Amino acid sequence: MAAKKRKGDPAPTPTKINAGADETQAFTSGKSTDVVLRVGNVVAYIDAYVGGIDDVTYVTTHQVDLLKSTA
Repeated sequence: MAAKKRKGDPAPTPTKINAGADETQAFTSGKSTDVVLRVGNVVAYIDAYVGGIDDVTYVTTHQVDLLKSTA
């Protein structure tokens, strides 16, 4: 899934996000940031159209917390 997002046109910019997931790959293109993350056996995809990288990190961290609380 992350490899497919990486090949957009124009090519998105890799983005560093630390959300506490086991694995995280993020890419930004224009105002959109796509995040693919893994927590245990669960893979989640987040398509964020929010203000900045701090907002994307907040949303992603919240998703990771939700996934961990249901495991």
